[in-house]
Amino acid sequence: MEKNPTIENKILYNKTSALVKRKVKTAKKEKWTKTCENLDLRKEGAKAWSLLNNLNGEKRRKNPKPLSTGDETMVEDQKKAEVFNKYFSSVNKAERATKKDKILLLAKKNIRLSLRGTNLKKEEIPIYLGVKLDRQLALKEHIQGLRGRANKRLQLVKRLASTSWGADKNTLRQLYIGYVRSLMEYNKFRKVYTTQIYITVIFRKH
Repeated sequence: MEKNPTIENKILYNKTSALVKRKVKTAKKEKWTKTCENLDLRKEGAKAWSLLNNLNGEKRRKNPKPLSTGDETMVEDQKKAEVFNKYFSSVNKAERATKKDKILLLAKKNIRLSLRGTNLKKEEIPIYLGVKLDRQLALKEHIQGLRGRANKRLQLVKRLASTSWGADKNTLRQLYIGYVRSLMEYNKFRKVYTTQIYITVIFRKH
């Protein structure tokens, strides 16, 4: 076609080029839909963001910050990962287990407790089973924190929906129910007793 730049050859080239573009676009969409269906965003949220950045073609830093251990300086991601893996695998899990918090709920407002000569810190808003409990049980702090976390997850769903190669509406719906709505409905039996205004705020947003 280069030797014979006729109108027929040009038309044939344009048709072939358009066909290739459609095939590539279809393949990308099918691959992305399959990836979304198999991705557990409750456990792999960071992986999803990384995948989005790669698909969007966002540029990575050309000069990543090196990691120094004192004896050696590493730039490659693989070597950095090996160092982190070696460090965290050496952490004594039994030692960390003894540092967990213990919660004691008391009726008295002002009370001083000590353990081995050390005064215990009073926690105004303790966290129990993932729920922040204030003194009035209005769950104001918990609802506000929940709203912020739900917004971050919702932004991921919106970002998927705003792309031409993103998931279809059924996949997005399942993603919203499992990734965003499930967060808001966790412990909802406890939220029944809270102030109605805070419930309205979070569900009106979503």
